[in-house]
Amino acid sequence: GIPEVGMHCFRRTFAIETLRAGGDVVSVSRLLGHSRIETTKRYLNQNDADLKNVHERTSPVSKLANMK
Repeated sequence: GIPEVGMHCFRRTFAIETLRAGGDVVSVSRLLGHSRIETTKRYLNQNDADLKNVHERTSPVSKLANMK
């Protein structure tokens, strides 16, 4: 009862999960073998939770709040 999944789906999952784990776009692009970052960006469909997570990890305001 498991639907067939193509190789392209695995590549997309690898790309977004690598980014979520802290990888950068340039490294993901190279790992996928893309010659252009623009190609890789099409693989990286970030959702609101992804953006919130990045903001929490990197926001200067959050870092100041944690220094107290």
